[in-house]
Amino acid sequence: MQSETEQNLRVLYREAFARRKTFVITFVAIAVTAMLMGLTWPKRYTSSTTILVEGRSIIEPLMSGAAVRGDVIDRTRNAREIIYGRPMLMKVLEANGDLQEDLSPRELEWLIEGMQASTIVEQLGENLIRIQVRGPDPERVYRTTSNMAKIFIEEAMAARATESNAAYNFIDEQVRQYEKTLAASEARINALRRQHPELAPGAEGEANRRVAEARAAIDRIEQEIRETEIRRDSLLEQLSGEAEGAVAAGRAAEYRMRIAELQAQLDTLRLTYHDTYPDIVQLKRQIEELERAASAEEARLSQERRLAAAEGRPTSIKAYAIARCTRSCRPRFTRPIPS
Repeated sequence: MQSETEQNLRVLYREAFARRKTFVITFVAIAVTAMLMGLTWPKRYTSSTTILVEGRSIIEPLMSGAAVRGDVIDRTRNAREIIYGRPMLMKVLEANGDLQEDLSPRELEWLIEGMQASTIVEQLGENLIRIQVRGPDPERVYRTTSNMAKIFIEEAMAARATESNAAYNFIDEQVRQYEKTLAASEARINALRRQHPELAPGAEGEANRRVAEARAAIDRIEQEIRETEIRRDSLLEQLSGEAEGAVAAGRAAEYRMRIAELQAQLDTLRLTYHDTYPDIVQLKRQIEELERAASAEEARLSQERRLAAAEGRPTSIKAYAIARCTRSCRPRFTRPIPS
């Protein structure tokens, strides 16, 4: 049993064969019409060119790390603004030889609008721009595309040159200003150093050294003065017949003299080192031991004085006063070391 599709095809074939003349005439008419339309239809030609647009500025390597770039530039929009602009289209028309002296303003506007309508600018990649021109005349289309690309490149190069010159001028001006600022700063620094020599490099260390030497000299002179006074008072005590009290006072005075010497060394070390320095710790320990010994001698001398006063005997008042004086005449030239 034949299917329904095969039956329909058989019926269609019989009908077409029965009306074969009509089908042939219709096919020939359609073919002739298409051929005539193809012969009479106006021809359209397309010419295109691709331009590589450099995205990096000429001065960008010089300003690397010193300036921050803005957002990514829309190169297609900029290219359209330049190509569709009246100044560039006027240059293209002039290069094509379309600018005649007898052109009216209306005809000129018609030429510009026609060129704008027949030109397509599109972006193919990040740095690639394609300019496409359409028209019925192949030579004119090619010439327009070539002139448009040439003028666009010249305009872009001129704009980049102007931008680069402006940037270089700006950088040069900034450099000159920095040079003037540095020269003025250096002049002020030199003038300040001439007015205040102590501010020169290394002046602080030299001043500290001189202060330390002066303090050491003062300590030495005071020590000599104390030794001379002690010898003088000892002689006075011996001449007055109070040798025993003078000997006790002399021991206390020797302790105090030794304490003063150690204290002078301690003060000198403190100008350079902290209190945790081993030599400073050792000197402080020696001073404490001598303080205890001197205090014991002074206590014994004071006890003898009280006993002599109770018994009505003369005492070594001068020697004791000298011994007490040596305790209060220690150097006071100390300066704490900053931590």
